[in-house]
Amino acid sequence: MREDQKSWDEDKLRTILSGEEVKAILSIPIVRPLVKDSLLWVAFKDGVYSVQSGYWFLNEKKEHNLEPSTSNDLTENKTLWKSIWGLKVPSKIRSFLWKMCHNIVPTKSILVGRFHGTFCASDCCPRCGDKVESIGHLAFFCPFARAMWRASSLSYSPSPMGSIIAGHSTCLYVPSASAAEESAIRLGVEMALSFDLDHIIFESNCKQVVLRLTLGVLSAWESPAIEEDILCMTSSFLSASFYFISITFNRVADWVVKNVLNGSCLRD
Repeated sequence: MREDQKSWDEDKLRTILSGEEVKAILSIPIVRPLVKDSLLWVAFKDGVYSVQSGYWFLNEKKEHNLEPSTSNDLTENKTLWKSIWGLKVPSKIRSFLWKMCHNIVPTKSILVGRFHGTFCASDCCPRCGDKVESIGHLAFFCPFARAMWRASSLSYSPSPMGSIIAGHSTCLYVPSASAAEESAIRLGVEMALSFDLDHIIFESNCKQVVLRLTLGVLSAWESPAIEEDILCMTSSFLSASFYFISITFNRVADWVVKNVLNGSCLRD
């Protein structure tokens, strides 16, 4: 673990452990305030092991491993690729779109992340010099990209309903969907602190997460360390509230999650 950054040293872990062991360790969140460790059975939400739960877990795992790989996700992928390669545009544009969907456009953020600074020391955008050069920034949010869209016949605006002051995308190893939601909220809290904001409203379409954070009641096993971290950091704001919103009002986030999972959406 990197003591100065309070994060796992992934490079060191990969030199001494197998891929599955590294993945399991990275799924353990590091919390700032010290909390006492405890043994819990992760297959059930109450954290208590029983012979019945062990039998159920092994059967579920066996059935999951036997499931065929074909699914609606593959059909959606085929539709996406067919629509890209069927575009009446120069081949280099079709190739660029394909690379965007596979997250292999050599932006600064990807080069720094994959080669750890060997070929690229900084992930800052070389055009605007202000933000991280991700695929999204390169294609949509960089001032130069925005100017290009405004000058085009498409008249496209990346944020027609308001201003995006910051954004972030990353790959997380988490034990459950609610842990992923809380990891995203924790990242939002950190970003809000970096902007020196005082009054914050956090919105989520996960009722359980909103309820736990509002009442300050930590989960039994899923992500108490993350929740403790969120509550500790939000105490620095003058006011911080957590609200549940229906998926109807969060369609963009829902779309991103579904399409990242099936490989149809670009990700940094």
